[in-house]
Amino acid sequence: MAHDLPPEIVRQRLQRLSLDQVRIERILAVDAKASLTAMRTLTERILAEILEDHSDTSHVGSCIAELLAQLGKRRLMPRRVRVHVRTLQELGNLGSHHQEDEDEPEADEAETARASLAALVKWYRQAHLGVAPGEFLEAQGPLAVATGMSDAQLVRARRYNRHANYNPALTAQLQELLGLGHHGHWDDDTIRGIHGFQLRTPGLARDGMLGPGTLRALLGHLEQRGVIPVQTFALTPEARAGALSWNLTRGLDPARVASIQVVLGVLETGRWDDRTTDALFRWQLDQGLGPDGMIGPLALSRLSGTGDRERERCPPTPEP
Repeated sequence: MAHDLPPEIVRQRLQRLSLDQVRIERILAVDAKASLTAMRTLTERILAEILEDHSDTSHVGSCIAELLAQLGKRRLMPRRVRVHVRTLQELGNLGSHHQEDEDEPEADEAETARASLAALVKWYRQAHLGVAPGEFLEAQGPLAVATGMSDAQLVRARRYNRHANYNPALTAQLQELLGLGHHGHWDDDTIRGIHGFQLRTPGLARDGMLGPGTLRALLGHLEQRGVIPVQTFALTPEARAGALSWNLTRGLDPARVASIQVVLGVLETGRWDDRTTDALFRWQLDQGLGPDGMIGPLALSRLSGTGDRERERCPPTPEP
């Protein structure tokens, strides 16, 4: 059922799909309800694009029920995919701001929606955009190339990548994608693999650091292969212990710690503990700060002045 589209339109849509899925992953890491709304919005756009490509009109509406009915009538979507769309519609309603009286969605509901979205995107890419998993990758050759890095570059990249607290499960996915041993730990082979990928990918910094631009590009390749990326960041037990130890050395008095705990939404004990460290890690993700669970000067300043202001959701800090 692939529809003939200009190659440039196909490329633009693939890039936008990858960016949207990365954005949804970041939202999902901190707010399941908001992620469901974002997934529903992406679903509506995909359905609208399919109908507009098969219609002389420029507008086909944005209600999933209406779009789904038109797709079914024109036989543009198989039943197995419509099941996933209905799941996204139902769970997306939980994330609607018009449903404030509803219970907060559970984490497994968000995971169910993410799996349905992945199935919809995979079908859309193959059946409508005419791009099979890995097709672009095979045409471009290996992801990584032979590369040399200086000792100074390796030291900087080690520090950056380990400090970023990437989820070991995601690191393993990227290692497998790059043709490396997928153990989930940062080592020099992984850094060199990322550096090689950067060398052959236009527009990326060539420093071996897994910054936002490089991460988006790699996640896009995962999506092309039909792999669902896991949550991007995670505070491992080792990182949590290090962050807690560092926070305790800050010398903040109990009243100051209690005021921070109020903003973070945890029990006001006036003492740094694992729960407060985890809450700080999630808050840093939400604020677009380096998520390390440490109460550094910038985090301390923002927490002291946050009050009841609406929180902003930003991407991680740009690559250096």
